[in-house]
Amino acid sequence: MKIVEVTWEDASFEDTTKRTQRTVKEDTFVVLCSVGYLVSRDKRAIRLAMERRLDSDDVRDVLLIPTSLVKKVRVLK
Repeated sequence: MKIVEVTWEDASFEDTTKRTQRTVKEDTFVVLCSVGYLVSRDKRAIRLAMERRLDSDDVRDVLLIPTSLVKKVRVLK
């Protein structure tokens, strides 16, 4: 399994209740970088596993990233 680094835009959440429309309009996406084992990649999503077993194909802690939010994928190993 390849190890990849994915740069992607994530949704953000602001838990304050009082905000002006101007400050809401200035909000931007949070850009993240995630590293993991590339389980699969298709038109809809990239699936990264944070851990894998060495004696089987089993993985765990899988992150599902919508392809539309991906900015860059770089193979590390």
